[in-house]
Amino acid sequence: MATSSTASSHPLFPQPLAPLAGELFLCHPYYGESLSVLQCGMAAGALASSPNPRMYYLQQLGHPYSLPISVTYGECRISVEAAGPTTTPAANMIPDHIRGFAGWIINRCVVGARGLGGFMTLGLSDLITFLLDPTSNTRTGLPMSTGFFTITVSSPGSEQIQPGNLDPEIPITIAKSLYLKQVQSPQHLQTYFGTLAYGFHMQGMNMQRGTTAPWWTAPEMGDQMTYECNSKLGTPRATDCSQLLSQLGAPSDSIQVAPGAVRFLSSNTCHMAITASVALQLTWRQIQIALETLSNFCNYAPGQISQGGRAFFRPQAVTINDRRRKRQTVVSGLNALPPHANLTIFQQFEPWQANANAEMNSCTWKAVLKDENVTSCETA
Repeated sequence: MATSSTASSHPLFPQPLAPLAGELFLCHPYYGESLSVLQCGMAAGALASSPNPRMYYLQQLGHPYSLPISVTYGECRISVEAAGPTTTPAANMIPDHIRGFAGWIINRCVVGARGLGGFMTLGLSDLITFLLDPTSNTRTGLPMSTGFFTITVSSPGSEQIQPGNLDPEIPITIAKSLYLKQVQSPQHLQTYFGTLAYGFHMQGMNMQRGTTAPWWTAPEMGDQMTYECNSKLGTPRATDCSQLLSQLGAPSDSIQVAPGAVRFLSSNTCHMAITASVALQLTWRQIQIALETLSNFCNYAPGQISQGGRAFFRPQAVTINDRRRKRQTVVSGLNALPPHANLTIFQQFEPWQANANAEMNSCTWKAVLKDENVTSCETA
């Protein structure tokens, strides 16, 4: 059982160092229970010591600063590991800072939480900063600069625990920052950040400590919206597509969509078609969220030419479990439309037909249905 002494009371124990701003710190029994302050302090004290920066390398066996690091003393282990979907092959860190972070975990978890283990991130804030920038292109993967590290105090085990990859609090922490960014953002970015936050939140909700699937590959709850950008649908201007939002009705108002029928909206080069394979009632709010999300992917993606695209939902509703409320469906870009509903934005090359039947017979719409290039309908 943990004693009441502090980790810094022993001359060999490192002086505790608080986590940096924006980093995650967590005490949890999964990482150990009834840990000894003395043994954990000795393990932390055995870590390399230097007040100067040192280059740490991944998987460089025999190198004095090779990651991962694992130091065990008795029944306590200190680990330093790289984490995230992309990792940098080397990082410049100060050994005394790593010792101090380990000392902080010992003071707060082993001492303060009566023998529990825990971990701290180092560099997770850089990943969050990248995601909070609306110009960041996440569709091609994350850059190496978003890789981060974890320092863990735990019971010994046969394998590395890897909390930076396998702990659900990582994606949930990312989601919290994105939710905050959502409410602080202008209207045209709120759906983007809300959808991104919801995705990370769902990943965390579907993880369990001790599993082997990292948070960026964790199975999602149910099926979700699919957003497909397609150059065959032309290059509708982003400014025109944004004008479609002004044509929507009140958020709570609804429209009926019958099988075989199409509801069209038009704004210069950008046209939107709402269809369904069964009779459905949709609210304008659902359509707004789907349209904004599709536009974010296909019209506003950094470094990408504006394209047309489709939004549709695979079966099963997605729900989120909020401990403060009953289980409920959360409308976001991930589940904006119900099953059997489809939304398409495309470039129209022919004069707009106010009559829906005439528009359904247009060359452009027929090309959309056949998955042919709409540019074939361009008139001289």
